[in-house]
Amino acid sequence: MNTLVRFILAVVVAAASLTPLAAAAEPRIALVLGNAAYARGPIRNSLADAALVAEALNSIGFQIVEGADLDQAELRRVFREFLARLEEAGPDAIAFVYFSGYGLEYEGENYLIPVDARLARDSDVPLEAVRLSDLIRSLEASPVRAKVLALDAARPLPVTIDVAPGFAAVDAPPGMLVAFSSAPGTFAEDNEGAYGAYASAIAEMIREPRFDLHTVFTGVRIRTHDLTGGRQTPWHIASLAGDVVLVPDDAGDAPQAAWQPPPAEPQLQQPLSELGPDEAYRQAIAADTLPRYQEFAAAYPNTVYTTQVLVVIRLRRETLAWRRALGLNTREAYWTYLTRYPAGLYAGDAQRRLHRLAASETPPPGFVPIDLAGVPPPAAGEPHDNGRFAPPPPLLPTHIIGPQPAYLAALPPPATAPGAKLLPTLAALPAVPSVGPPPRRYGPPVGTLAPGGQDGARPYPYGTAAPPVRRFFGTGTPPGAIQPGVVQPGAAQPGAVQPGAIQPGAIPGGPRPQPQWGGTPPPAVHNIPAAPSIAPPPVQQPLTGMPGPVQRFAPPPPPAVVYRPMPPVVQRPPAVIQPPPAGAALPGRKCFVVNGVQRCM
Repeated sequence: MNTLVRFILAVVVAAASLTPLAAAAEPRIALVLGNAAYARGPIRNSLADAALVAEALNSIGFQIVEGADLDQAELRRVFREFLARLEEAGPDAIAFVYFSGYGLEYEGENYLIPVDARLARDSDVPLEAVRLSDLIRSLEASPVRAKVLALDAARPLPVTIDVAPGFAAVDAPPGMLVAFSSAPGTFAEDNEGAYGAYASAIAEMIREPRFDLHTVFTGVRIRTHDLTGGRQTPWHIASLAGDVVLVPDDAGDAPQAAWQPPPAEPQLQQPLSELGPDEAYRQAIAADTLPRYQEFAAAYPNTVYTTQVLVVIRLRRETLAWRRALGLNTREAYWTYLTRYPAGLYAGDAQRRLHRLAASETPPPGFVPIDLAGVPPPAAGEPHDNGRFAPPPPLLPTHIIGPQPAYLAALPPPATAPGAKLLPTLAALPAVPSVGPPPRRYGPPVGTLAPGGQDGARPYPYGTAAPPVRRFFGTGTPPGAIQPGVVQPGAAQPGAVQPGAIQPGAIPGGPRPQPQWGGTPPPAVHNIPAAPSIAPPPVQQPLTGMPGPVQRFAPPPPPAVVYRPMPPVVQRPPAVIQPPPAGAALPGRKCFVVNGVQRCM
């Protein structure tokens, strides 16, 4: 029996030692995007942040599909390519999406802003931006084991439209973790360093061994909050099946992390009043729940952290009330929100919703607010205003977590990008022994036509020059395209009028075309075939703003319209219908004499 027990224990130990290796060998693919070249408000360190996250993910076994300064079409295209790679990876893969740029919330929907977006009015948002819920639904349908969507885009917007700051809270679909760089209803200013606090925290925490994804982003919140002195508190929500560990601990002797997570289960959490203000505040930030913040405010009403916690409680209560109003989507619900928060974060959204419901912005006399279920009453000392236009609270002491790793604290700025639409390069991060060498990076992800007609990125070793590809918007002509100025066999001459074709601006038998700048209109015309005429060769015009000798070909001028006077219209007098004589009976009618008067029916 002892021999059998020892054999079983040996098998269990061997299986446990092989589990981290199997976890590290699972397919991992990440989409890392950085948008910085916005016309109205360039972002100084957005590309550097994306490059840092890409390098950190690559160091723990992620293949990287990257992109920089993408417009709307490119953003959608690279996301489709990323989803195609996930389908090829299989059900055991892990997906990670990181976007650094601008984003906003509009009427309860979150949007990512491409670099070519033109937001002159609030109604431009659904047309010019990319709706986040569409990306989440597409990612949800991808058959992989775990998905992470991290948005580093809750920044002050360089626009004048009336929208709430930051993003609106969302629900995570099964198998997904959704993370924002700042809590719902808040935004974060960029710092003056080479890298943002949120990107630095992600690069640190995803390389920590033994941490599952939920613990990783709890550490990201603690580190970001610490680096910014309490000005920026990230938020995430997870709906993952089991613990997903990115970095296993092969040897079992990995160095101690900068922090240890508190118990996640509420029944195991120690009362904050027994921990002291520093540890209680750290655990409240780690939990990031409204009940835990309220518990801290009640236990410690006069600490250096209390003002910050009361502001968080005020914002969480308002965002929760707005979510309840959106869920009801009635006039009474929006009137209730505006009654409680007349200058609230979502007042503009509530007014727009009322307009769509054909309701006035102000409730009728005698209106009684309805109950928005689940919204707790205000805490003692909670500020009446949401602080949207008030100065931020004072900086908090930065000692609720251990020091940042030296390789991140002293990381130099990145070098220039290796090519258009690619992220810049930076110094390699220390290797992670339990994961192995990093896989190859992919690029350029968009705007290319690979040999053989296959669009999208092609793999090449990161750090080397990409093979030459043909670009849709560069020099050269895609296969099958018609060369400007060259007549193809069997094709009509440029500028020729084909028999039976309708000339531009002429409609057979229709009204006469009016001159653009006034003058006497030409006579009425019919379209008739014209003799073929050769148009002059197209004029080549340089296209500015593109690298290299890129040219654009102007279209040939439209052919002249040939007019012919219409034949005169013969006017015929209308037929005169004589009324029947009085008293005459018409066919099909019956007549009667009543009181000496004939009446017909």
